[in-house]
Amino acid sequence: MNKYVFGACVVASIMVAPAQAKPSKAQKCSAVQPSEIESLFTDFNNAWASKNPDKVTQLFTKDAVLLATVSNTPRTDHAGIRDYFVGFLKPSPVGTINSGTVKLGCNSAAGVGT
Repeated sequence: MNKYVFGACVVASIMVAPAQAKPSKAQKCSAVQPSEIESLFTDFNNAWASKNPDKVTQLFTKDAVLLATVSNTPRTDHAGIRDYFVGFLKPSPVGTINSGTVKLGCNSAAGVGT
């Protein structure tokens, strides 16, 4: 679980695996703790601090969609996501979570908050 989608709008969401409706009998569910999901936000802040758009872009899955807070353009591929962060990183942004919750499922997790 090292790739995730981070959507930043008024509410931020981190997904670490695609949601699945119902696990099959043969499927094993990965064990994950809420603290592991919460720590992914720190990864983003550390990548932002590097001011390296390539480092930030690497945190997104190949099928990620970025709904950025300072752009009206959805970014639906790595080229678009990278393009957004080229400008976004210049003023050294730092994110904070004011409130949040972690939802865990079978091979899926979501950190949702403001």
